[in-house]
Amino acid sequence: MTVGTTRITGQAGPAIDMTSFLAGDLTEMQVPVILNNMGWTYGTGANQVNVVYADTVPVGNAATVTIDLNASALYLDVHTRALTLEAVKFVYIKNNSTEATLEILGTGATSLGICKVNTDVIVIRPGGIFMWTDPSAAGLDCEPTVSLKLTHDGTGTDGVNVDVIILGLD
Repeated sequence: MTVGTTRITGQAGPAIDMTSFLAGDLTEMQVPVILNNMGWTYGTGANQVNVVYADTVPVGNAATVTIDLNASALYLDVHTRALTLEAVKFVYIKNNSTEATLEILGTGATSLGICKVNTDVIVIRPGGIFMWTDPSAAGLDCEPTVSLKLTHDGTGTDGVNVDVIILGLD
């Protein structure tokens, strides 16, 4: 007997809620800067996903970890099923190091196609965050074999724990 329904609901993406103030002669000016994040639901259409991967991935000093997004028995989704993404719609990566720079992507032919050139590398400074979205129905293709490469640049003395969240389609 099945209990409940399969579903995903929530918000993911950038959210900004700031107010900028400027001192003046007679009055202070203030301007709000607001950006709401994107809503996601369960499915295969625009702004919909059916797979969630979320983990903190350890990357040793000067080491590289490659996450196979499409056919991995090593990496599991949040329901502990093998990660078999066919398309990616959202990527969040946080470098939790206070001293080391993290490099992502750059795996060549199997690189997640966020950059125009598949050997390009994105650099995330200590404490920095990288986020990317594609809310289209198709998302970014991950077949047959696509991976996300995380590389510790060798600075500092320790490895780094990297928060990785990927939303997509199976």
